[in-house]
Amino acid sequence: MHPASRCSLRPTVSLSLLLGLLTAGCGDAPPTAADARELTLLAASGNNQHGMTGTALTEPLSVQVTILGRPAPGVIVDWQTTYGSIIGNGPTDAEGIARATWTLPLSLIGTKRASASVAGRLDAKVTFEVKASHPVVEVLGGNLQQGVVGQPLASELRARVTWQGAPVVGIPVDWDTESVAADSPVTDASGLVRATWRLSVVAGQQMTRLSLKAYGWGGPRVDFFATARPGPPVALVWDPLNAWGGTAPVYPRGTEGDVALTSRVTDIHGNLVPGAPVTWSLLTRQGEPINSGILLADHLGISRGGLPIDASRSADDFVASASVMGTQLDPIAFTVVDFLAAESGWGDYWVKASATVRAGDTVRWASRSGSDHFVALATIDPDNSIRALAPLGRLSAEPGKILRHTFLEPGDYLLVCSDHPYVENLMHLTVLP
Repeated sequence: MHPASRCSLRPTVSLSLLLGLLTAGCGDAPPTAADARELTLLAASGNNQHGMTGTALTEPLSVQVTILGRPAPGVIVDWQTTYGSIIGNGPTDAEGIARATWTLPLSLIGTKRASASVAGRLDAKVTFEVKASHPVVEVLGGNLQQGVVGQPLASELRARVTWQGAPVVGIPVDWDTESVAADSPVTDASGLVRATWRLSVVAGQQMTRLSLKAYGWGGPRVDFFATARPGPPVALVWDPLNAWGGTAPVYPRGTEGDVALTSRVTDIHGNLVPGAPVTWSLLTRQGEPINSGILLADHLGISRGGLPIDASRSADDFVASASVMGTQLDPIAFTVVDFLAAESGWGDYWVKASATVRAGDTVRWASRSGSDHFVALATIDPDNSIRALAPLGRLSAEPGKILRHTFLEPGDYLLVCSDHPYVENLMHLTVLP
């Protein structure tokens, strides 16, 4: 061992200058070139820490440089890492200690490494390892609520941000839904976040996400869910006309049974309202009541069903109307027809294939199929073939299209769709005096 030096060394900015001073002599036994190889770089503190991503480690990293067993002040130490950033705090001090602050990256978790080395000495290098982990966001309250569309939920949304069980204070947070109003853009002294959520106007399940702003997509986050119920029923909308097979609402004359009624019940935002009580009424064209009843909207928000109508009344056109919670549906008129055409895989058929009218009455046809028909008078020849005689008119499936013809002479008539003269298209009409 060399005797201790009696002189002090002034800090310098490089190892070569330090070695130069040492070899120039400072004491009774100046170091030799072999002594220079006695430089030692050791980790002093800060290794094997556990840090939170995006923040500086609690304890700085530090190394000690010694030469010939003695502290080497003024030595420049290079700090390097590919994970985050590391900044050295200057050359070694009087004890040969150099320190650095390591800020961990936001996006990477797991074991990360940094190194310290002395310039010009590739063999003088130490490695530090730390474990990086994200803060944790947990839901404390306000999840899985139910509320009315367009209204704030009854309970506030509450979440907490912690790391290793300790609250993370002042970290910026972000909500992905504009209708969420947070009490503060950052966590409070307890790591808490509070917010009020006003639901959108669309009924059904809704979601909003809380995330830590600095971490971006894929960082720590939690989701809140809510079920938005429709508001009170304020409107009734008739189902599309295809509810009646593509034509205007029609009803075969003299049919005993229910009149099919269908409408959608909606709130002010157009959401369907299940379970709403809809009062239906059947009226004559003159406004006299025929029948009425209540049909609850089903789980889809559609009020559908039938109201009986007296067969003796069905000879005249009538009106159907409905109301819900004081809101009146625009009435819709039903046209009573004598023959109603439909279509199957085997061709056309008639929902009601016979009718009796008085001379001078107007006979009416309507179509529920998707193609045109041409109605004609017909006879049955001796060989039982059907022969169309005189065309009566074109029957179209257009909404509101009704074919009309007035029979003045009493008698029994045969009618066919002259474009498809098949047996299933045969109609019987009796015209009384």
